[in-house]
Amino acid sequence: MSLSNQTEKRILQFIQDYQRAYPGQAPTYRQVIDHLNLRSTGTVRYHIDKLVQAGMVNEPQGTHRSLTLRNSVLITEEDARFLGLDWNKLQTLRDTYRRKVNGRHR
Repeated sequence: MSLSNQTEKRILQFIQDYQRAYPGQAPTYRQVIDHLNLRSTGTVRYHIDKLVQAGMVNEPQGTHRSLTLRNSVLITEEDARFLGLDWNKLQTLRDTYRRKVNGRHR
């Protein structure tokens, strides 16, 4: 399902970037607010609910870092090596995403 709302697209992109930067973790609502300059957790909750309805993210499960993307996979170093992926390049990519989600990416 496609998203027509720009805020929802931006939230989804931030969640994707955050989870690329910090595999296995999700951003808090406060981090979403700060990164996207939104007004309140209610605003974030509203848009997250829309993303859940659209099937883009899984329903939050009772913890403040429970947002997960549909069809996402956590790759460990062992998995990467088994798949023939360069772990150091993956780490460099994660560092790039960390700079982006922490506001230091140009």
